[in-house]
Amino acid sequence: MDELTAAVTTFRPGLIFLEHNMRGICGMDLTGMLKSHTEFKKIPVIYFSGLGDIIQLATQAGADGYLKKPFEVDGLISIASKYFEGAAGIR
Repeated sequence: MDELTAAVTTFRPGLIFLEHNMRGICGMDLTGMLKSHTEFKKIPVIYFSGLGDIIQLATQAGADGYLKKPFEVDGLISIASKYFEGAAGIR
């Protein structure tokens, strides 16, 4: 968790995309850590997963949105633009 805190503090992202299934840690744990941190709780977290219950997983994690894999680039841009001003201009 210290690595995540250091990375977010250094990079200061405006939006975080987070996979549910990662080696060694669950995206729910990381999302919970981010959302409980005073400085990071307002950063939108978009949850990714190929699992069928992505809506339930994202809700349980406290994520701001979700994107089911596999996804099209247009879907990625659409969800990003919803949470990150200017993201629609990526094209």
